[in-house]
Amino acid sequence: MVVPVEGAPVRVSSLVTPAFGGDLCRLHLEPLEHHRPESLGSFFEPSRTGTIYAFTPGRGSGAARAPERAEWRYEGPPLVSRIGRITGMGLLRERGRGADFSWEADRGILLTGVDGVGCLLLSVAETSETAIFLPSVGLHRALLDRDVAPSPGVSARGLLGYADWPADLDVAVELLRL
Repeated sequence: MVVPVEGAPVRVSSLVTPAFGGDLCRLHLEPLEHHRPESLGSFFEPSRTGTIYAFTPGRGSGAARAPERAEWRYEGPPLVSRIGRITGMGLLRERGRGADFSWEADRGILLTGVDGVGCLLLSVAETSETAIFLPSVGLHRALLDRDVAPSPGVSARGLLGYADWPADLDVAVELLRL
């Protein structure tokens, strides 16, 4: 969830759709009218881990608890100095083409802070609802910059989840500055 200084918070997730013998996904942005700020974790205050709401084992009621899975927590340094003030945004658009089909989908948002370093919100087709936040772009730089020489084994196809699709699939990405 992105909570701007002004305006409604925005839930960021993935919308996954079966198509062409696999799963396609796109970034899904949903403004939230009602939210509970006290239950949210924070990239600015990593010690604030938030709350997970889950059914009790008997499914009779809900229970609140701290996140127990490592992937549900951010344990890096506070990001307020990097993305406390966003100076630029970009939309990562994917285009795919197979023998008998093609598609276009918006897969991510690049947020650039005052230091010029980008963080990436990226939809993934692993499970519906999942989106990842990459405070350090790392290997995903291959999606954002065509001039960066790809690392061995790293391609747009692989990073976007199409490594196992047919060999004749062509996947291209473009970063549109907003």
